[in-house]
Amino acid sequence: MAKDFTKVYDENARLKAELAILKEEYTCEECEKSLVDKETGINAPSICMSCWNVMVTKLRAEIDKKEDALTRIDTWAKAYPLDIFPKPDLKRAAEVLKASGMTLDSISADNIRRVLDDIKDIVSEALKGATDGVQDEPV
Repeated sequence: MAKDFTKVYDENARLKAELAILKEEYTCEECEKSLVDKETGINAPSICMSCWNVMVTKLRAEIDKKEDALTRIDTWAKAYPLDIFPKPDLKRAAEVLKASGMTLDSISADNIRRVLDDIKDIVSEALKGATDGVQDEPV
């Protein structure tokens, strides 16, 4: 039970820290004014609707870009089905390559490097500039 509470507490602290970063990045002077509740005088976290819309739009753009990257990788992973591209006889292929002065290991390593380089490019693109073109200022 204590572990569950610790997990919830840690998650709550993480979410509060993320919200503080988002508020610092996306809030305006109006938000700062609205932090004090007019009726009670108590500081209450608040974000004006314009800043909220900017924040949601930027976060949605980041999520969309990352989902697009995952979809591209998933589509690529399904592009070579076994019924169309059956597994080769790797022992025989190794023999043929060896007779030509090459190794199956070097061919395999080159192929996996290409795949990983392309996946790295897709992921890098998704992780940077997800919000490029999204309006920064509240509307």
